[in-house]
Amino acid sequence: MHDDPEKRRLELLFMLLVLEEESLHTAASALNREAGGPEFELDKSQLLSEGAIEPVGARPGTVDEELYAVTPAGRQMLRDADFPVKP
Repeated sequence: MHDDPEKRRLELLFMLLVLEEESLHTAASALNREAGGPEFELDKSQLLSEGAIEPVGARPGTVDEELYAVTPAGRQMLRDADFPVKP
């Protein structure tokens, strides 16, 4: 388990942005984290409640995997935490 929950969420958010991927599961896997566990669900819930991500539906022809986009507020959160995000 990651010691700093806020940093853990920001790392997940940044990976979602970097991969240009709408799947939080893929972003979590890229960070060698368990996708779908309690920590993952907590991070997803928090990012949604903070307005950092928003649901974007499902990709045609895929399993029912929840897809998300990083919002402008999420990009600003990353910039505020000194992640290298373009304006």
